[in-house]
Amino acid sequence: MPDPATEWILFAGFLCMAASTFTYEFMPGAETRRFNYVAMAMTGFCSCGYLAMYCGAGRIVVDGHDVFWMRYLDWLCATEFFLFGLCMLSGASKADTAYVIFLDAIGVACALVGAVIPAVKIPAYILGAVVFGAYNVTLFGSMQASAAKFGDAVANKYKRITTFSMLSWCVYPVLYMICEMTRSVGETTEVLLYAICDCNAKCMCCFLLLRSPEVLRYVAIGGGNKAQKALLV
Repeated sequence: MPDPATEWILFAGFLCMAASTFTYEFMPGAETRRFNYVAMAMTGFCSCGYLAMYCGAGRIVVDGHDVFWMRYLDWLCATEFFLFGLCMLSGASKADTAYVIFLDAIGVACALVGAVIPAVKIPAYILGAVVFGAYNVTLFGSMQASAAKFGDAVANKYKRITTFSMLSWCVYPVLYMICEMTRSVGETTEVLLYAICDCNAKCMCCFLLLRSPEVLRYVAIGGGNKAQKALLV
């Protein structure tokens, strides 16, 4: 059983994610609800994960340490939805969308396998880092080029969100090495560090996605002269 401090941190994480989810519902977006739903799905799955861990579910004991496997499940759902949102924002092709989402799923699976099977944690970590780098090439390559076709406003918004989110996600491999691979910190510190990073990487990223609704509306309409005229109405 976790100590009370750990439980309170998990509950605080749940409250933060749940509050963000309801906030996104009421952010402007008459013609861009699809982006609101993406943001709500991302933090909504995280809130369910934190609530489950707070209630004592989603954890197993590995080599005498609690491993929160529910953390990886909510990461899978949350990151998939957010990456899908980036694909919608950039107007990415079906091939790029499938490629990015598939590689992300492999990366999360590697993290889970390394956490529950310590014997393979090093190769799992390396493979996860490789696929993370691989789909970042697509995010900042062909998908950035696709966003540029909508104009500077969309391209700049896409680049800003993608840069912030991927820099935020770069912290996780460091935490994983400290918490899961070397066990350098205690359980309470581990949960606190992950909670802080989750609130930043998920709540803030979704907030940035939903900012500037006029840009999202431009994308939703399809860009071009038709969208420019609609924005003037």
